[in-house]
Amino acid sequence: MPPKSDIIDVTHLDAAVFDDATSSVADFILPDTALTLQIQAHAPGVYRIRCGTPDALTPAKPKARDQRHADILLSRHDAVGELLISSVLGTSTPQWGLAQGDVTLQVTQSPFQLTLYRNGQQLMQTMPEQALVHDAESDEPFWKFAVQLTDSEAIHGLGDTQDELDRRGQHLRSDNPADRVLPLVWSTAGWGLMVSFTGQVEHDIAATNPDAYQVSVHDSPVFDLFLFVGEPSDILNQYTALTGRPGQSGLHPMGVWLDQAPGQAVADTIKLVQDLREQGFGLDAIQLAPPAAFGFQEDKNSIEWDRDRVDDTRQLFNQLGELKIPMMVPAMPAVLA
Repeated sequence: MPPKSDIIDVTHLDAAVFDDATSSVADFILPDTALTLQIQAHAPGVYRIRCGTPDALTPAKPKARDQRHADILLSRHDAVGELLISSVLGTSTPQWGLAQGDVTLQVTQSPFQLTLYRNGQQLMQTMPEQALVHDAESDEPFWKFAVQLTDSEAIHGLGDTQDELDRRGQHLRSDNPADRVLPLVWSTAGWGLMVSFTGQVEHDIAATNPDAYQVSVHDSPVFDLFLFVGEPSDILNQYTALTGRPGQSGLHPMGVWLDQAPGQAVADTIKLVQDLREQGFGLDAIQLAPPAAFGFQEDKNSIEWDRDRVDDTRQLFNQLGELKIPMMVPAMPAVLA
């Protein structure tokens, strides 16, 4: 069977009709489907584009599991931006402008298309008649979103790469560990995208079509995409504000570490720290040598120390507290089957 992204028997969502709006959200109906398209001003310079049935977009009783997944993906759920919605005059087909300051996302009714502008300059446009594709007939609902690429446009992001920083010509899957994929992709044209989903996401960066970036979402009742605008530093700032800032390192990790010698007893390591402190040497942290000093019990979420290495954990913690020094302990965060 060909990959789901190669199947042509899908619904091309080729029209959108304006339905309703609030100060931060615009709703569009997709004719001949049961789907609603929502475009939200999630933050200044950030649009959130969601598509699905009304019940899927706004469930009456959200499942606890879905809420946990949402909390894993986003640290900020509430929209803080405002939309200025207007009709675009003098066009052959209805168009609407959804503006946030100097940024405007233009929605074309038919064929359905999204075009992103900043100060009147076009930054991004979806593929003609292929902006959004959906297959709801199978057991695993499928979505594909496609963006046109210019010849001079480089695509960056999507996690770790040991090769070219420009991702054009690559095909990556979020469920393939070798691809080491992260969700943020950004373009040198001044836009970025992030699919908010914990399942399988495929990124076709001009691999199948040299003029298109295509992102496919598998087995999700809702298509959920964030669109960022700005310079790379702006996009990264928006992305981390949305998903969570990296933690600020304390002073101890940036200081002088003492590595335990292989096979050395923990008590001897503590004695060495005491001796070095008495001699006036500065030490900020202890790094225990491998292997793991503790594991996890099979029947409950509780750690179990290796008694051959740490026979009295309370005494060890008291000694570390008196020395005011943290200890870094190797561990394997898993339960062996």
